[in-house]
Amino acid sequence: MIIKYKIFESKLPNPKYGDYVLCESISHIPNTPLSRWLQSNIGKVEGWYDALTSSNRFGDRRVIVKFDNLPEKLRHNHQAIINNLPDRENYRAFPLENVLYYSPNREDLEIIVQTRKYNL
Repeated sequence: MIIKYKIFESKLPNPKYGDYVLCESISHIPNTPLSRWLQSNIGKVEGWYDALTSSNRFGDRRVIVKFDNLPEKLRHNHQAIINNLPDRENYRAFPLENVLYYSPNREDLEIIVQTRKYNL
């Protein structure tokens, strides 16, 4: 089951710990190396943190996502919460509105990645 997250629909559940996600870049700039990489790679939700319990300067809830194969040139991170995690090079934190799709099944998101790859 694929769930598309829409900001204006508050009744949709949030991704849960262990769900697989497709995210977009926080900058919303379409052709950066990070945005291109994110469009074709699936991450896994490893946790959450809130502005009330962290040093998050944006004041929103963030989802912590682990990627298996984050390229070296995209690993630079300014997010303090991630610096405390083991293997922190493979983690990124995203605002909830940057989570485009999520599912408990990786195969569901692989269909979306393949569809984008071949422009179907």
